Amino acid sequence: MLLNILCATVTMLCRGEGKISGKVLVYKNPGKHRGDVHVFDAIWDSQLDPYVGASQYTIFFSVLGDRPVVDEMANSDLDGDLYWVCNNEKARNSCTMYDATV
Repeated sequence: MLLNILCATVTMLCRGEGKISGKVLVYKNPGKHRGDVHVFDAIWDSQLDPYVGASQYTIFFSVLGDRPVVDEMANSDLDGDLYWVCNNEKARNSCTMYDATV
């Protein structure tokens, strides 16, 4: 069910009481390569509510594709990593996107 919602460029986000949707920048510190910043399409689907529960800050990443997206961001391994998420249009439009390192 959850995999049917996610694809390689989609991220599910919840911040505080609101759900985030639209284009967002996502970065994991410490990123050492300019390709560690990614642009995702943030969406929300009510099928995720049971997984989120009372959590105020939640992010779901897709695991589809040849390489997990989180691995492309400073070799994240989802063991408590913290991510910076920006849905500010000016900041997003001023960024130049680069490919992640191999």
